[in-house]
Amino acid sequence: MIWGIILAGGRGERFWPASRKKRPKQLLRITGDKTMLEETIERIEPLIPKTRILIVTSLDIAPSIRAIFPHAKILAEPTGRNTLPAISLASLWVEKENKDGILVVLPSDHFIKDKDRFLKTLKAGVKYAEKLDCLITMGITPTRPETGYGYIEAGHEAGKEDDISVNRVNAFREKPEQETARSFIRKGNYFWNSGMFIFKVSTLIRAIQEHRPKLYENLMELKVHLGKRTWKGALNRFYTQIESESFDYGIMEHAKNILVIKADFGWDDVGDFSALERIYDKDRDGNIHRGECALFETKDVIVLSENLVVTLGVKDLVVVNTKDVTFICNKKRTQDVKKVVEFLKRDYERYL
Repeated sequence: MIWGIILAGGRGERFWPASRKKRPKQLLRITGDKTMLEETIERIEPLIPKTRILIVTSLDIAPSIRAIFPHAKILAEPTGRNTLPAISLASLWVEKENKDGILVVLPSDHFIKDKDRFLKTLKAGVKYAEKLDCLITMGITPTRPETGYGYIEAGHEAGKEDDISVNRVNAFREKPEQETARSFIRKGNYFWNSGMFIFKVSTLIRAIQEHRPKLYENLMELKVHLGKRTWKGALNRFYTQIESESFDYGIMEHAKNILVIKADFGWDDVGDFSALERIYDKDRDGNIHRGECALFETKDVIVLSENLVVTLGVKDLVVVNTKDVTFICNKKRTQDVKKVVEFLKRDYERYL
């Protein structure tokens, strides 16, 4: 059986003030009329029923998710420890239900343009995972020399399902400088690291045992408490014992049985406000706006508004208006919004 693991514990701080602690990016209607989490689940429902979708999130976000999905399977982490513990915990839960299950691990806050192509790619990845003892990652065909993503260097082809090929992974590359990113694109065998994975639960647990033995030991100690009254206390202890680590760094960069499936379905990780320019059409003045606004002599701005926003004679700005905060920044500084959030923690915690 196929199981969907949706990672929904992120804060999305680069989307502040639209994104807040109890209403983070994945619970916002950024890329359409539904929340990003809803869109993520709906995309995979033709392949994976809701009864086999597990949402991994944090304790403080879980009630907000429950309000949208009252019957969802939610696994709440007592504290965030990055993606390796989150995926490991989900694998432990699925193993109890279906030890031969295939896991499809997806972030909850990505934009996918071509849903049919996405599903076709997922199905191909599942077939590879069923046949091979491997960990599969989705590599996005790059469309620009992006310096904000990690890259995957693909090796020789290991198989093909319809027109979707899978390759051995030679190496994972850290976020590059601009010229290095250009060279990756010229070479043609480099892909953006999407953070989407497919593998058997048994394959993953063996990889954790081999490459992160301490985490495996803690998981096995936690395993005996599954479904028991002692689960909550054991889970809290587990999270005090483990380190914060990404799945890429902890497992994927060390394992040898790694494949990359080429994905070309129109993907964006929607990392900050500038991503909206890659998703939405602009008006004749280059503006993107969602919500009520009146833009006079205004060019190349992004406006997200809950109340009426009026601009006159401005350009190259991001304007985010909520019920209690108005935020304005230069479009070139959207990646620095996290710095603003850190600053606000000193005296304006109530607005986060």
